[in-house]
Amino acid sequence: MNNDLDYDVFISYARKDNETASGPEGGWISMLHRALEVRLNQLLTEDSRIWRDPRLRGNDVLQDELMATVARTAVLVTILSPRYLGSDWCSDELSTFTVAANDSGLAPGNKSRIFKVIKTPVALEEQPKPLQDLLGYPFYSEDPEKKRPREFYPDWGPQAREEAATRLDDLAHEIRELLSVLKPGHQAAQASDKGKIYLALTTSDQSNERDKLVRELKDRGYQVVPDQHLPQTGPELETAVDQALEGAILSLHLIGEPYGLVPEGSEYSIAELQVNLAARYSTAQPRFGQIIWLPAGIEATESRQQDFIERLRNELDLQDDTDDLLETPFHEFQTEVNSRLDDIESRQQAADNPLQQPGAPVDDGLTRIYLLYEQRDKDAIKPIRKYLFELGNEVERPIFDGDEAAIAEAHRDRLQHCDAVLLYWGEGSEAWLDIKRRDLKKALGDRDGRGFSSTAIYIAGPGTDDKEEFMTRETMVITATDDDFDPASLDDFLVPLANDNGGDANG
Repeated sequence: MNNDLDYDVFISYARKDNETASGPEGGWISMLHRALEVRLNQLLTEDSRIWRDPRLRGNDVLQDELMATVARTAVLVTILSPRYLGSDWCSDELSTFTVAANDSGLAPGNKSRIFKVIKTPVALEEQPKPLQDLLGYPFYSEDPEKKRPREFYPDWGPQAREEAATRLDDLAHEIRELLSVLKPGHQAAQASDKGKIYLALTTSDQSNERDKLVRELKDRGYQVVPDQHLPQTGPELETAVDQALEGAILSLHLIGEPYGLVPEGSEYSIAELQVNLAARYSTAQPRFGQIIWLPAGIEATESRQQDFIERLRNELDLQDDTDDLLETPFHEFQTEVNSRLDDIESRQQAADNPLQQPGAPVDDGLTRIYLLYEQRDKDAIKPIRKYLFELGNEVERPIFDGDEAAIAEAHRDRLQHCDAVLLYWGEGSEAWLDIKRRDLKKALGDRDGRGFSSTAIYIAGPGTDDKEEFMTRETMVITATDDDFDPASLDDFLVPLANDNGGDANG
């Protein structure tokens, strides 16, 4: 396919954006070119061919040759900046590429052949039309004090280098996937065949978190939508969101502090519209789930956003089993998303292999107690763990090191095969406790009719209002009376285990 494409990538940029006091070789564009070439060559089975015009000439004959090169290139990478908008050369390159690509397919598989690298942010309405729909790859961060963008440079320090490397890796992977379609000989990208997830577009304060989720979801093999800007008018936006939701198995919504843009003809922000449309879709699709995340301690910057947040907390009709509203640190939200996907994949595997039974518990004569706690409580639980172990039990703990998928898999395995669960509530938030309680409920449905011999919530310090007011009929609650662990506090928890094993609760 497209054997007439001579080059893989053409970098379109404004000459001023590559200038430095010492010359162009150490310029921003030069560094990006080299880094992209290195990463692409690592991802492809053969070296990539990247063209960048050095901008050292300006006659019409050379311009004709340049435009011919643009037309014979698979992918156009535009370096967006204020200077890019004012460059006739850049405008000609973009229009030439668009015309040529339209002849052979501008967006095979709904993927644009134009990639927008944002060096310096430019208002959406000022960008050339072919770039307006693209989400782009921001190579800058917002200075929180001066409220202005700071472009990524290698000499800024480790954090800036890490963020720039992450953006570059995303860009290289997306280009690699497209080249596998456009040019024979390049390694084919692994298809995303696990399903489609709607990851709602969010306000700028949550864009980094959304980017992290995009990477995680794609790494797991999911298609992530939307991958372009949504229309700026209410009716068109609703149509686009409804189309993107069609066939999705899950929608994720990251709510930020500002209310965000309100499309023309609508009274709601883009973020709120996406929540409402996904909720409507959820009522018609029982297997579809919706997870809405509010950062722990969120403080809305506008009254409309505060009203929206209160509606989420109090009014939104969330389905019991498939929808959730979480107010947690981001890493806990990531854990919940991965846990939900693990459950979805497990159900799908069971449907695909109806004769395959869940793994049986280990039959080694040991009583297994899963001591479940938040990482900050690893020292506080030591006396409890030692006491339970000395009674002859096998005491299993959560895994905290490794990638999210491996951690979630270990957690699910322990819930599947343990005899009892002691949920230690110390440093964790009430939202953390709520997630773990839901995990217990889900595990009961996956244990092939085997219940837990005993479960309990052990409430320890530090004292909080949430802990003082906590009540539940679902499981036993043990409240620590002082800082020192009292073995007698676990007697009621251990009695059912002893009865099941025909022994004494205290060994």
